[in-house]
Amino acid sequence: MPCAGLSGAEPPAPDQHPITKLLPIEIPDEVSSVSWSASRSDDYACAIQISFIPVREGKPQPAHPKTQVWLLKADGTVIPQTNVAQRIGFGNAGHNTEMDSYAYPRSATEDAFAVVVSIGERLFVERLRSDPK
Repeated sequence: MPCAGLSGAEPPAPDQHPITKLLPIEIPDEVSSVSWSASRSDDYACAIQISFIPVREGKPQPAHPKTQVWLLKADGTVIPQTNVAQRIGFGNAGHNTEMDSYAYPRSATEDAFAVVVSIGERLFVERLRSDPK
């Protein structure tokens, strides 16, 4: 499916829009946001993304804390990642931001109940849904 907003591209059907949930995890001067995203379409899976604080363009990135993520089913079992975490960087409005991205299979859209996020020495547990399957 082509990306919405590109010339000649059609927007995704309403039932294929990605689900994005900003998790209430912030660490001042280190992490700006943590988000969960999942898609109902066939060409996209699920991800947890940890965004570090943006740095002005041309400045070096600081050393970021080590991160780990565990996506859990309601029964407490772990949903395995589809690949190793990736450090991604992007620029916007004169700033560069790095993020750690954790990818999961499409089935996590329905199976994920909670997420455990480790950032440096800090540990966070957040529910992704209120109804256990």
